[in-house]
Amino acid sequence: MERVIVFIDGSNFYFACKSSHVPAPWDLVKLARDLATDNRRLIRVYYYNARGKEDASSEKAKAEEKFYNFLRNLDYCTVRLGRLEGRGEAVHQKGVDALMVQDLLTLTFCDAFDCAILISNDGDFATVIKEIKSRGKQVEVAFLGRPAFHLRDVCDRYVDLLEKRYKPHFKKTTG
Repeated sequence: MERVIVFIDGSNFYFACKSSHVPAPWDLVKLARDLATDNRRLIRVYYYNARGKEDASSEKAKAEEKFYNFLRNLDYCTVRLGRLEGRGEAVHQKGVDALMVQDLLTLTFCDAFDCAILISNDGDFATVIKEIKSRGKQVEVAFLGRPAFHLRDVCDRYVDLLEKRYKPHFKKTTG
């Protein structure tokens, strides 16, 4: 049975949902399980993001921490957080992509999976995908709509999460 690990670029996915007018949040672990179907076994889900710069007592920071704790309490789900740097509107994630690349390569070299599923549309991952594939692993990219050209060009399979079969994974938010 093929072993699958799902790697979720949280911020990239969140902003894609927002720009695609897709209801958020998604039930990410159920989505990962659905992506890993067809006689495959989901080993683990890794979720990557960066903590906001808000005061820890703010409502936004509390909601963010509640979401991370929800994910941490799920079976076989690991949350890895980078940091935010900058001022005002010019805030950027730091260390998140490095954490993803580190885990992708470490788990490749440890033979922890047969197939990696990357939920991201960041073309910068094309180089690491090539390296993973050179080690005999499969890499699938799942995202909303059209993938970044560089990712589509190097992945083994692309899954459009806007397809009808993935609609049940949307969660409606209450106002």
